[in-house]
Amino acid sequence: MSAIQRIGLIGSGNIAQVLGKAWAERGIEIVACYNRKQEAMLWNGLQPVESPAHLPQELDAVLVATSDDTVFELIETIPDGPLVVHFSGALPLPNRPGASIWPIQSIRKENTQTRSSFPLVLNATDTEVEKRLIPFAEKIASELHCLTTEQRQAAHLAAVFASNFSNHSLSIAQALTAKTGLPWSTFQPLVQTILNQGILGLSFAQQTGPAFRRETSVISSHRDALSQDPISLAVYDAMTESIQSMHPHTSPSDSQTTTPHESNS
Repeated sequence: MSAIQRIGLIGSGNIAQVLGKAWAERGIEIVACYNRKQEAMLWNGLQPVESPAHLPQELDAVLVATSDDTVFELIETIPDGPLVVHFSGALPLPNRPGASIWPIQSIRKENTQTRSSFPLVLNATDTEVEKRLIPFAEKIASELHCLTTEQRQAAHLAAVFASNFSNHSLSIAQALTAKTGLPWSTFQPLVQTILNQGILGLSFAQQTGPAFRRETSVISSHRDALSQDPISLAVYDAMTESIQSMHPHTSPSDSQTTTPHESNS
């Protein structure tokens, strides 16, 4: 079973630049690349080939680090021979020997503090491919988890709620805060407490607020305040319903165990 040593890289965005550089720094040879803008790689000056069809067949693997919408279209044009790896948490596996290597982390190439090792999920098309890719993935993995497709896709959905939706909720809160005259820093202890408990895996036990306590008059006043913003109102209603569904037996008296600042939020 030959090691993954010589690879091709498709894409020029965050994943391609950051993970590609991390592998190169650990001795992986990136011998060919392609991106639609025909831009050289930022960190090694490698010039792209004209199309994925021009990638060498002798490569050990081709990494497809593009938007999910274009992954399978590009895979169709890659020459037979190399393993094909994409980086999507949600897409099916490639329709040829290969894998998904999904980083459970938001990666941005302009972030000068970007780490060079990452928590990774490896989901391969078969056990032989998995065995071949494990040492390759481990070169840049802070931790590596081998999952099935179903497990990987469930993990990706969890990550969307944990990261994307949480960040969006904070964005809405910051926009609302701007109307109050208070600085956002005033809310830092509140947010930090929730984040700290979330990191510990204790979010369910930390739930509080008017939806949790079934405070219909407060909920009604919030809905009135959002009446001119139907999208935010829809988010508020969905979150309220979700909280009450997840905590079906809560009564107002249950909130007495919360801390003083939590009991008012």
